[in-house]
Amino acid sequence: MQITPAHVVFFAMASMVFLAIVWWLFERLILIPFINSRGRMVAGGDDASTFVGNYAVPAPRNLALPGDEAEAQPVFPLPSLVHARHVLIIGQSGAGKTVLSHAIASIRAKRKQRVLVCDPDARPGMWPGCEVVGGGDDFSAVESTLQAVQQEVEQRRQARAEGQRDFPPFTLVMSEASDIIAECPTARVLFESMLRRARKLNASLLVDVQDDQVRTLDIRGASKLKVNFSAVVEMRLTSDGRRVARVNGEDYPVPRLPDPENLADEYIRRNPDAAIGKGMWGTPPTVFAPMQTASVQPQWTDKHRTVLHLLVQDPTVSIRAVARTLYEGNSGGEYSRMTKDIMREVVDMTGFRSQALDEIDGVQCAENQSKNGVQCIRTG
Repeated sequence: MQITPAHVVFFAMASMVFLAIVWWLFERLILIPFINSRGRMVAGGDDASTFVGNYAVPAPRNLALPGDEAEAQPVFPLPSLVHARHVLIIGQSGAGKTVLSHAIASIRAKRKQRVLVCDPDARPGMWPGCEVVGGGDDFSAVESTLQAVQQEVEQRRQARAEGQRDFPPFTLVMSEASDIIAECPTARVLFESMLRRARKLNASLLVDVQDDQVRTLDIRGASKLKVNFSAVVEMRLTSDGRRVARVNGEDYPVPRLPDPENLADEYIRRNPDAAIGKGMWGTPPTVFAPMQTASVQPQWTDKHRTVLHLLVQDPTVSIRAVARTLYEGNSGGEYSRMTKDIMREVVDMTGFRSQALDEIDGVQCAENQSKNGVQCIRTG
């Protein structure tokens, strides 16, 4: 058989069609699923921050899953703030600075860190898991707590000088810090000392203050203490009532977080005898309880990271939608059960709310309401 130019053209075109079909099958069956899986698992690529403890958690500027048509929005970096050594939150009244302080403190407490809260405006049940003093402008209790913290810091410095290196973590929260510094003699000395030298002692400072009170802290003056904060968050309200936060110079929409006032309302409904002066604030510590080792952290996996970012983006995301993201399109039976367990762990460890889990818990909530006569309240 003689090969003519027409045969050459025919075989060339057939080869191109064959290669195109092979590439199309490879792209649809192998390449795209692999890229989607990696994108969903990492949820942000190489731009990573760190979660509480030693668990790396990506903190992307934008989170958009394949198929999203809307423009991706910056994701609020709550995990990074939870991990940050010292955090300063600035905002006018109503901008959400106490809500954010509460979210950070609550997550740390859930991770079994010791959190001491000094809050002149505290109410019973407002800071679950934390040791709270100061409600009702009880600055004498705040001063006693600050003295205990100062004593602990000095003891840790001495222990470090003698060779000790590892210390259990603790966080000191100063809510409405300007009032505390004005009323408590120990506050300013401890404030500056912890900002400058607490890192090696595994101690953290969480401070919130109103816009017009920042100068009272002297962090914009010659001392330049502001640079010692790992994160500075400036909260503000937009004209349409949305909360926006500038975190280290970057703007983020603030997700819906649990409202501490609602938590206090719920606690008081369940405990009608709760009142200042009846032990609800606890006894100001005079010494720190000995802790032999740091708390054991639960396992934090890529799937937990992905679920966290999905909840940050959309608290109403369904269990099946999350399952499809985690398990490459599978969402039935065992995949749904495993996804629900992972979502529950993320909610327990971070304090984020999931509407899907809330709906599942609604049955138990209704049973408790019927049994105890207490109304179930959705916070956040």
